[in-house]
Parts: sequence; C-alpha cells; structure tokens
Amino acid sequence: MIPRHSVRILLLAAFAGLLPACSRGPAEPRAGHTGLLPLSVSASAEDVFSASLESAGRMLQAYETGVRAIATREEADDALIDRRLRSEITEDATLRGLDVQISTHAGIVTLTGSLHRDEDRQRLISLSRSMEGVIFVNDRLRLVGPDGRAA
Repeated sequence: MIPRHSVRILLLAAFAGLLPACSRGPAEPRAGHTGLLPLSVSASAEDVFSASLESAGRMLQAYETGVRAIATREEADDALIDRRLRSEITEDATLRGLDVQISTHAGIVTLTGSLHRDEDRQRLISLSRSMEGVIFVNDRLRLVGPDGRAA
C-alpha cells in the first residue's frame, strides 16, 4: 500500500511542473520539443489539470512498479537467507536436529524454539548474524530443562 503523503507529493509535483508553462501564456512550440505533458498553445485550466492528473498517474504507476520490484527482491533475498541458514544448521553437528524455526523478513531473522543448552542458542545467533544480508537477529529461543520447563 502506498502512503497517502506519497500520492499527494506526486500530484503536487505533477501539477507544479505545469504551472510555469501556464504562467507564460500562449507561446510558440519549440521544434522537436515535446515536454513531459502534451499541452496546446492555449491550454485551459481544465486541460492543465487533466494533463497533471495523467502525469501523476504515470508517476504513481512507476512508483508502484518500483516498490513491487524491491519487495520481490527482498522476498528472494529472505528465501536465500533461510535456505543458507538451514543448510549451515544441518551441516553443524552440534545444531543438527534441534527444534528451531527460522523466518526471515526484510533481512530480519527470527529464531524460535526451545533449546536445552545456552551454547546452542549462542551458536545459532552467531551463525545467523554471520549470514550475508542479515540486518538483525530476533532471538525468541527459550532455554528449557530436561523436563521441558523453562530453565
């Protein structure tokens, strides 16, 4: 979802780009110059407003496309972090077989589960922090005793 203030900024920017053209009054079009918006030599306020809305719509569409591209890239990066971290845990003899859930969103890794040893917790956190693309590790791991109660 696009923040409301972003839409306002885009609309203002589109309209502001038209104001100088209107304040000069009728002028001869320059050869080969098309400008951002197609305006006639004697553009009415209604034409200017309509053209500014079209321009704002194009800018908003470009903005949304960029946001979707960034979100898609982040999702791919998060999936890669998850796969690499799970692979590292599987290869580590002390961490293999632990009941730990891993989720990653926007580079933030969240570790949840119950462990018996603080050394395993520290190793998981350290391993997570060392992964490329990880911004922060949210430690939601619980230490439990042999009976399953919190330690």
